[in-house]
Amino acid sequence: MKIRSKLSLQFILITIGIYGFSMLFVYNQFKHHLEAELFNSLESRARMTAEMILIHEDELKPAPEQKNPEAIKINDIGNTSIYDRALNRVYSLISSAPLTPMPALKAIKQSGESKFVIDPYKAYGYVYTSRKNNEYVVVAEDKPDYSKLVQLKNILFISTLFTSLIVALGGWFFAGQSMRPVNRIIHEVNDILPNDLSKRLALNDNQDELSQLIITFNSLLDRIENAFKTEKSFISNVSHELKNPLAAIRTQIQFAANKERSTPEYKNILTSLQEDINGMSNTIEKLLQLARVHSNLAPVQLSPVRLDELVYQSKDNVISANPGYKINIEMINLPADEEGMIIMGNESLLKLAIMNLMENACKFSYDHSSTVSIDFSSPENIKVSFQNFGKIIPKTEWEKIFKPFHRSQTNSYIKGSGIGLSLVKSIVDLHHFHIEVASDEIRGTFFTLSFPLNQKSIVSENHFAQKVAFGASNISAIVLLILILFSGESCKSNHATVSDDASTRRVIKSWYQQYLTLNHFTDGYRPPVSARTFAYIGLGGWEAGTLKYTQALSLSNQNKGLNLPTYSKKTYDLDACLNALYFSFANLFYPHANMQIKSEIRNLYNSTFNDNVRKNDTALINASDRYGRALANAVFAYASKDSVGHLAYLYNYDQSYQIEDKPGLWKPTGSDIMPALLPHWGTSRTFLPNTLAIPVNPPLNYSEEENSDFFAQAWEIYTISKSITPEKKWIAEFWSDDFHSITYCAASRWISIALQAIDLKKDMDPLIELELFAKIGFALNDAGVKAWGIKYNFKIERPETYIQRVIQPNWHSIHDSPSFPAYPSGHSIFGASVAGVLTSFFGDDFKMTDHSHDGRKEFMSDPRTFKSFKEMASENALSRMYLGVHYRSDCEEGLRLGYLISDEANKLPMLKPGSVFNR
Repeated sequence: MKIRSKLSLQFILITIGIYGFSMLFVYNQFKHHLEAELFNSLESRARMTAEMILIHEDELKPAPEQKNPEAIKINDIGNTSIYDRALNRVYSLISSAPLTPMPALKAIKQSGESKFVIDPYKAYGYVYTSRKNNEYVVVAEDKPDYSKLVQLKNILFISTLFTSLIVALGGWFFAGQSMRPVNRIIHEVNDILPNDLSKRLALNDNQDELSQLIITFNSLLDRIENAFKTEKSFISNVSHELKNPLAAIRTQIQFAANKERSTPEYKNILTSLQEDINGMSNTIEKLLQLARVHSNLAPVQLSPVRLDELVYQSKDNVISANPGYKINIEMINLPADEEGMIIMGNESLLKLAIMNLMENACKFSYDHSSTVSIDFSSPENIKVSFQNFGKIIPKTEWEKIFKPFHRSQTNSYIKGSGIGLSLVKSIVDLHHFHIEVASDEIRGTFFTLSFPLNQKSIVSENHFAQKVAFGASNISAIVLLILILFSGESCKSNHATVSDDASTRRVIKSWYQQYLTLNHFTDGYRPPVSARTFAYIGLGGWEAGTLKYTQALSLSNQNKGLNLPTYSKKTYDLDACLNALYFSFANLFYPHANMQIKSEIRNLYNSTFNDNVRKNDTALINASDRYGRALANAVFAYASKDSVGHLAYLYNYDQSYQIEDKPGLWKPTGSDIMPALLPHWGTSRTFLPNTLAIPVNPPLNYSEEENSDFFAQAWEIYTISKSITPEKKWIAEFWSDDFHSITYCAASRWISIALQAIDLKKDMDPLIELELFAKIGFALNDAGVKAWGIKYNFKIERPETYIQRVIQPNWHSIHDSPSFPAYPSGHSIFGASVAGVLTSFFGDDFKMTDHSHDGRKEFMSDPRTFKSFKEMASENALSRMYLGVHYRSDCEEGLRLGYLISDEANKLPMLKPGSVFNR
């Protein structure tokens, strides 16, 4: 429906609604007026009749009701009756009229007068005292005359029809008038896009909303035009920066291949080739760094950073990569307290910016040296200047040098990509810091960064406590031991807690349900990445629980490099801490989630926070909330040290991975060919001590002989597909979990199952829930690392590839095969690793129905019921054969490895010996 039609319809409905309400009001008021007039008439009639009849009261006697069909009816003339003290009727205008109901007579006698209804008549009655002081009840009744009301209704109906017609015509006309400027804008926009981005909408003279819309749209066009120009320039420059060295490499290779050369000549050529390749690698790395900085749309995660240490670390990295560079660091007006050296920032990004400025300063200096000055003179900010003496940058280029690929003409003879300063500017802008450039013959070239001083740490209330936790863990352990010894309460928590178990369970459940939504709809969160995320979320949740439950053992000693913040308050609210922790994780691990989910996350956090404030002290909730955020930042900082897993959601598929085109070795197959998924994931961080040491059974020897085991397993998949039953197809699709934004992934599906099991259990202690989710997360993560390491070690091809080549060229699996090698099955190892953990918590015979896919229509999603978790894991593994994407050996090895990993998770010491909790 067009806007004009909508406006017209809305205008008609609103007008008719208002008019109809007015007509209804008039109708009801007129009806009320008629009834009021009738009651007044009945009252006059009753009083006049009483005065006339009761003058001769001695002559009145009780008269029985007469049944005379021919008598005058009440609705012809109305009736008036008189009743004596005993409520016997002694007079009636119409002798055949029925008696007034006794309850009505008693009500009149009790109240003195009354208006009531004897359907379909209105009646009025009152108590009359005669001259002889006798009481009588007088009742007058009549049927209302609604003929005038009917006439009014007809008049109102006809007027409504005429009014509706007039309003419809007027609404259509005025809607057309209102939409005329919009139609003009539409026509102008059609002329602008995509033909000519230089055109703009004509601005009218009215200072109305459409004028503001035109101004905003023209501004948008300006930005779009600039973006297109920047993109064209970017592509042109990238092509230029990569094309030139490639051309040089090709020329040198051809030169070397023309005829045989001497050894020194070959060495010179190889050296030159290496220089060109290094230059290309440097350009690509800069481009990747620039893309990573801009890919994270979430606000920069800040933490306290000691600036002088950051500068010295950057210097070491630059000198290590460029031994010929010389960097001198000067300190100006050092502060008395080290607090004056601390800024708020993202350490890794700031280090990247400082290193780029140091490299630039040395590169463009005549003697490859530079001076870095850290000036603490100002009480408001710290200034870091990078000085070098090379060719002067003209003032006209000071702003341009921060644009991608721009290089000053004065230094064009020096090799470079023109990306470094653009990267620096992007990082500075993300932090809302400031950078200046100055260049003259006397002082050389200066780049100056200004860092505002901000002593408010988001990581901890007490920065001294934070430093103790991060930099002196042995001292903090001694201090804690002394406090315990002197307190005499070694078995009690240092922090009084106020959360109740039911509310804590609600917080855990609601946030894990939100994480399922995030994994469901956020790009890049396929099985290994999702598994890793749940491991860190589980780790953070467990560490939050250790502050309340003294029986819980921290895992920081088992995770080297995990520096936990301290909590200085005496009281602690676990619900508030978990709410802040999980909210922070949602933003840290899923920065690119869509706006709707981000809004849901914010609403969940706010509602839980407000509930906590209503139940507890605000200061306590705020302190626990801050600790939850600090704990999340610490765990995320630990996660970011895993270079393979960190930011893997941005780079699921590796286009540079070399795929060998040999029979038996994996290559992408199916209708949607994709590059290798996470080929280096096998080197990512594990959480369980012996995961990597678990022995692996080698796959079957490859063979195309019909009597070989390998052919037999492929033939099994082929025959299953030819006679697949509805039950098997149901199983195949029920466990598929391969479709992003439609189903969970193979890892997060088991989080859904765990939540359902907890709901059935109902009374599990919160700490045990935290333990369960931590162990499930660890098991899933390690299962993913183990499986992917084996997959890309053996590189076994998928059944579809083998069957099409050896058995039936036109054969296809039910669903496309995932874009990674077959052996072992990822579904199988994920399922068994969690099933083993769930069995240790819930028992071997825990019966449940899995409702994970309730409501889905795209596949056979009806719930299935199981006698145990191991039965679920077995069916999950079998489903991969029914789909046609795995051999039997893939699934069997996945199950075996998964249960061994679950054994490692179950053995993980997380509770003190003798601790008793309800599982």
